[in-house]
Amino acid sequence: DAFWNIFQEEINKDPPQYSMAFLLIQDIKESLFAVMTPNAVSVKNEVEEVLDVELMKQQLENQALDVNTYVQFIISVMSKICAPVRDEQLANLKKETDLVKMFRGILETLDLMKLDMVKFALTSIKPEILNNKMEYERKKFNDLVEVENGVLPNTELWLKRHIGETAESVEDVVFKALCDLLKWSPEDPYPETLFVDGPRLVMLKRDFYRLCISCSAVLLAFSCSPAEILADLNYKETLKSHAVILLNGINNDDTLKKIIPNLVEQFKTDANTKLAELNLPALTDTQSEAFQDQISQVADPENKVRTLVTSRIFNYLLASAKTPKEAVFPVALILFKTEIENVNSRFKYIANFNMNICKDYYYSTISKLRSE
Repeated sequence: DAFWNIFQEEINKDPPQYSMAFLLIQDIKESLFAVMTPNAVSVKNEVEEVLDVELMKQQLENQALDVNTYVQFIISVMSKICAPVRDEQLANLKKETDLVKMFRGILETLDLMKLDMVKFALTSIKPEILNNKMEYERKKFNDLVEVENGVLPNTELWLKRHIGETAESVEDVVFKALCDLLKWSPEDPYPETLFVDGPRLVMLKRDFYRLCISCSAVLLAFSCSPAEILADLNYKETLKSHAVILLNGINNDDTLKKIIPNLVEQFKTDANTKLAELNLPALTDTQSEAFQDQISQVADPENKVRTLVTSRIFNYLLASAKTPKEAVFPVALILFKTEIENVNSRFKYIANFNMNICKDYYYSTISKLRSE
């Protein structure tokens, strides 16, 4: 892949250049925190202390960054917190000496660990423990409603936006409203019924945004890629992996706009690399300009591809949350199935748990709002 080839070139220089490694370690640090349980306090503190960004930055500037030591530390932390199914992968990574393969393996394993964590939350909690947790959360919520004299203004306003003229079920209204939180404005207060899930929803909203942008950017790249390479699955996978890595730090359209020039250049490099592999001429000036024009449009919220992708993912999450059966996956986005299912599993868990906790309140409030 072009990204890893560039990384290899950097570390092969004399002296080695570790700027890309430094950025990857920062991303890995964030991912490590994401796969830790809340009670892993000592491990979190250790990661924060060892992977000190300011210290690593100083070491990088003084050409004293010991990347191998940091990588071995990361693998040792992953070994402490991973599910048993990942032990063999991490044992093999520990023996690996090729730095590029080590970084690549770490990122791939972390993605799998995120899925492991979601599956654990959904399937391995004993029913009686889950029921006790629900009873506890339900009691806390009922206490809140009582303190507020049965009126939760933010929640009522939020639900009111989603009560249409058609006679939708309460579940349909609530799940539609919950899905809308993935596009929630940071200026608007969260509904009181989600006081427990607020932090998780903020992270989920961020990941939903990054996912929609990554899918859209790759589809836009497809639209201007030469026909000779468009059917190549490896080319598509390369575009996807680079989009996910480069867009990992965006939170809104302002931060997206700063990344777009790098994304355009990376996509053009990917296309030219694949063309060279097939002994075909490089992109023409016109084709290069098409990449620039098309990819830049992903920063426009009204861009047709972006709105369509967002709608497809949104509707899939909504359909999946409403049924215990498997919803129909949007075939056009199959390249991003793993990433979409990651977001889907997390959203489905939050939505169904919240519905179980606040169901009585939702029924009475929606009934009241409909009669007004």
